Amino acid sequence: MPLVVAAVREDDLLRYAQVYEAAFSPGSGPAISAVITPPSARTPEHEAAAVQETLARAQKRFTSSTVFFRKVTDTDTNETIAFARWEIYHEERTWDQVMEDTKQSPPPKGVNEKAWNAIFGYIQDARREFMGTRPHCLLGILMADPAHQGRGAGAMLLKDGTQKADQDSLECQLEASRAGQKLYERFGFKVVKEQIFHLQDYGGEGDDSNCVMIRPARSSQISADI
Repeated sequence: MPLVVAAVREDDLLRYAQVYEAAFSPGSGPAISAVITPPSARTPEHEAAAVQETLARAQKRFTSSTVFFRKVTDTDTNETIAFARWEIYHEERTWDQVMEDTKQSPPPKGVNEKAWNAIFGYIQDARREFMGTRPHCLLGILMADPAHQGRGAGAMLLKDGTQKADQDSLECQLEASRAGQKLYERFGFKVVKEQIFHLQDYGGEGDDSNCVMIRPARSSQISADI
């Protein structure tokens, strides 16, 4: 079943939202996902509303000149199974622009606001701390439909995006769950910060972690050889 990488069209965004909600659901996403929206709160009505809220955020980003959505499609079934969202900043930004670009989305209705603010506040703080105003490439999201994980779609999207960054000799940044860290290391990303979340602080159990990872700028030839 050949997989191909392509640009996302606007009519792909509903599928993007559906994959997002599936990929970050309890049992599929990081442990903190089950604290942000406990399984007991995931009614059919909540799931439908969450998809629409994710769709609205994606539609807003889709019109930005710095945001690039990519997808992997199974050409045998014509099903899109994975997505990446990259933000590419070719020019130096002002701090006002950085603050606008890293503005945290308000918690959707029905989520654990304390947990939402903890994880997304950490992410936005990390994006200001490590790249600041300088040019870089940010991997905002990499996700696959849980039914298609393990098929190599994530690696295809990483190779596609890092090659684009290397064409312009841009550093890359991302935030990684425990599960994704080894894949990112294969593409040259290194951990520069780890954040531990004590889930009991948000009504859950155990701990979860997330890492900030940076990939230095490199030539396009090195990227092509990965």
